[in-house]
Amino acid sequence: MTGIGRSKLYALIKAGDIPRIKVGSMTLVPVKGLEGFLERCGPETAS
Repeated sequence: MTGIGRSKLYALIKAGDIPRIKVGSMTLVPVKGLEGFLERCGPETAS
């Protein structure tokens, strides 16, 4: 969907660029949060 690898995704979450929800040991990314990130970065940097 995004072309972002797992390591990069976790780095973006840690930097606060993508919101996350922790449920126990799981890290969940809300769809709206990911969509917002993709809109902010634009189509040329999203893939």
